[in-house]
Amino acid sequence: MTGVITRSGAASDTNEQWETLDWETIEADVYRLQVRIAKAVTQRHWSKVATLQRVLTRSYSARALAVKRATEHRDKTRSGVDRQRWSTPRSKARAIHTLRSRGYRPLPLRRTCVSLTRGRKRLGNMPAMRDRAMQALHLFALEPVMETTSDVNSYGFRRHRFPADAIGQCFIALSHHDSARWVLQGTIKSWCHQTRHKWLIAHIPMEKTILRKWLAAKHLEKDPFHLMQDRTLRGGIISPAIANMALDGLETLLRKKFPKNDSVRHLKVNFVRYAADFIITGASRELLVDEIQPLVEAFLRERGFELSPTKTRIVEIEQGFDFLDHNIRKYKKKFFIKPSRKSTRVFLDKVKKIIKGKYSATPLELVTILNPLLSRWGHYHHHVVSARAFSSADYAITGALWRWARRKHPRKAVKWIQAKYFPPFEGRAWRFSASIKDGNGTISRQPIFLLAHLPIRRHVKIKGKANPFDPAWKQYLEKRVTAAFKPERLKGTSRMRGNPHVRFLESRGGFV
Repeated sequence: MTGVITRSGAASDTNEQWETLDWETIEADVYRLQVRIAKAVTQRHWSKVATLQRVLTRSYSARALAVKRATEHRDKTRSGVDRQRWSTPRSKARAIHTLRSRGYRPLPLRRTCVSLTRGRKRLGNMPAMRDRAMQALHLFALEPVMETTSDVNSYGFRRHRFPADAIGQCFIALSHHDSARWVLQGTIKSWCHQTRHKWLIAHIPMEKTILRKWLAAKHLEKDPFHLMQDRTLRGGIISPAIANMALDGLETLLRKKFPKNDSVRHLKVNFVRYAADFIITGASRELLVDEIQPLVEAFLRERGFELSPTKTRIVEIEQGFDFLDHNIRKYKKKFFIKPSRKSTRVFLDKVKKIIKGKYSATPLELVTILNPLLSRWGHYHHHVVSARAFSSADYAITGALWRWARRKHPRKAVKWIQAKYFPPFEGRAWRFSASIKDGNGTISRQPIFLLAHLPIRRHVKIKGKANPFDPAWKQYLEKRVTAAFKPERLKGTSRMRGNPHVRFLESRGGFV
């Protein structure tokens, strides 16, 4: 290896090759400093936290890992105003030495339009490549603080925490016969870009100079420059962490006012949050309307947030509500969590749209496109009561594929189409599949992914106090990741693409 990494994280050769970097050693160096930062936060030694953060953001290992993170991000193919992508090993190696705090000035953000469901769109901002890497670099220093100080039942944009954990906490809080009957379901309006700058600068524990520059960044839209007002790095790598830290403390505030002791236990106040969506349970509607909702609004107002009037409501558990694409409801004292109708409808509309737009495609191309989508949606919902929803979705998708085959061959008989595209496969009389011929002339079939074949498995919720930067929790978290790769859970899928643990590992490049 031409670039040797020392214990301090410096490189002995500035002309190192990107391919020869020892990523295992680099990740270990960064993780070691992150553990020290988390320990200092636990001890409330904030001056030591600031010192360790400066050491981390100036180390070679962290800068190299930040370049790797920026170039492997989901937006790696989209460029900012600099039109750079750092796609070659040489450009990545050079980029490591550009991540310097002294003299750093962020470039304007490129305004982009992001498509949402049902034809809706919203404006987003795309940072330049160097700014993305700088955000990733400072995220390494901020993440241990966030994980150590976050609310226990906050699950969005955090390591080893997924929507399934938030749904599991909802089950714990609402499934018992004496659980709370009323729920305040809230969504924070203008998530991630309405935070007050003064509050952020005063309370986010990172380099204030860098944070001020990011908050004062401009965006470029059709040539003229426009100043960004009241935004927090929307579209940046570090923006979810900053927004999460701006909302942390709400659960602590509720616990202080409604502690779990005999005097207020009957109020049954519980809190669950995933990013901008949260629920708060209560024993009565009056408690939620008169005490809890004003408390939440005052907490958010201080930070520049507000509740969405159209998505915030108070409902009875027998009426049910949708949370993270799941429907949570009690049916005559029986508690069920199922895929929501809206989630299922949007998913099926997307699948049908793909099928309708691929009439000229081959069956193998269609299967290749649809299987990851079906697997991802199925694994997202396979930990709840979803067997009926899976069967209905399979029926609708099979019907759409049958119409695709009939339109592709309008003059062929039904039996001919059935024999070509829906032959018997693995005990089923009808199953859409594509034929594949290998080099030896052997013909095999690639079937469509069936949701009904996906086993329903209860997700084990993560322990609330688990901290990935505390060595005491390392073995526990490693066991959770290992459990996601059990052979029986990987059966019938391609590396279990829809599994949240696998997505986490792929995005991080492995567990440290």
